[in-house]
Amino acid sequence: MILAWSIVSCSTPTTSKKETTPDTVANDPFFDQKTVSLLSLNTEAEKVLENWSAMKNVLSNLETLPEVKQNTLAFQLKTLSEEVLEIKTNTLSEPFNQPAIISRFKVIKTFVLKAHLTDASLYSSPQFKENITQILIAYNAFVNQLNVVVKETINTDTIIDF
Repeated sequence: MILAWSIVSCSTPTTSKKETTPDTVANDPFFDQKTVSLLSLNTEAEKVLENWSAMKNVLSNLETLPEVKQNTLAFQLKTLSEEVLEIKTNTLSEPFNQPAIISRFKVIKTFVLKAHLTDASLYSSPQFKENITQILIAYNAFVNQLNVVVKETINTDTIIDF
């Protein structure tokens, strides 16, 4: 009797309610925004950058990088890589044609291209997230240097020779 009961209980399929959760991971921001807070350009630097649309596009896309969703990260990285490749550092106009600006932009370019060339299956790896953090740190260094250079240029332009 015990044998018959165990056969019957093992052979009848048990239906368990499987809870379904919506796939919200794809719509969640990829990056933890608390890790790096982004600097912003001062008003003088914004005025000087008005004529440099390529750099304005790069900076605005880098500013939105922490809010990028999982499902659009590959597209954002592709767009950024195309934009950084468009900017030629040997043809920068004044006041940006300085080694401090050029080198900081090259760091941004390096990290953006490195992240873009990463296989999408590795996006959840800690190393990839560290690369994104490095892009944001490089962005902050670049923006800070732009602010400094523009401020120095404006101050030296207002000096009156006697």
